[in-house]
Amino acid sequence: MNSGIVPNLFANDELQRMREEGLIIKKYRESGGTNEAPDAINEWFFNRVKDNLHLSICMSPVGEQFRNYCR
Repeated sequence: MNSGIVPNLFANDELQRMREEGLIIKKYRESGGTNEAPDAINEWFFNRVKDNLHLSICMSPVGEQFRNYCR
């Protein structure tokens, strides 16, 4: 998890299908990617997801001690 990649998030056949459908390859080429090995494309894809993923955590901080801990 420290690397930002969730292991086994996609099965190998799902990643292969996404590459074959062409959208990932098209965006990869547009970004200047030339090495079309599956590992290179997967790495580019996961880095792009990691760079564009934003998270918001919403909760009710009950009690002052918990509220300060969350800050």
